[in-house]
Amino acid sequence: MKPVYETWKSRIARLPTAEADFERWLFVKIAGVLFGRKGGELLVLRCEQSTLSCQQRLRQIAGLANSWQFSCLMLNQNRHGAKVIVYDRARVRQMLSRIPTKVFHRMGYQPGIGARAFLGEIKRRWEQTGRIPHEVGLALGYPLKDVVGFMGLYPLRYSGGCGWRIYGNPNRSLRRSRQFQQAREQALRFLDY
Repeated sequence: MKPVYETWKSRIARLPTAEADFERWLFVKIAGVLFGRKGGELLVLRCEQSTLSCQQRLRQIAGLANSWQFSCLMLNQNRHGAKVIVYDRARVRQMLSRIPTKVFHRMGYQPGIGARAFLGEIKRRWEQTGRIPHEVGLALGYPLKDVVGFMGLYPLRYSGGCGWRIYGNPNRSLRRSRQFQQAREQALRFLDY
């Protein structure tokens, strides 16, 4: 386990209960990014979910993401809460670099777009339409085939689910889902749950 996580774990013992509980929840929630090579994790913060305000939780997310050397971006906020993505910029950029040009064009993006610009466009489209753009799945570590299959960009057969809808051969998707689950289990073991 990285020393930064060990330091964090000892620090949360001194936090007020609500803050410590939220940080533990966050650690487990983004475990796929921390340990499972996942590009990003979408967090849904509901106002009524905690004694901490949305603003307090957003500050905690930003501080922890920074200390753990990740980025975060609020994608959507309304009176009910906020949706935030915590992501590894290099992993998202690497994933984007593998997408064929014609797929980018079909989604309405310019090839070669960087992680920050891609997520900024996700945010803009979400604000404009009031609906989450399905291509966010690319930044969340879902296989390209599953994202384009879900979006209807290519005729791929639906073949099941594993936290997201799988299209085409399920093997890679199921393997990736297991990686994310193992990362959560690793986070829970680290927190002695």
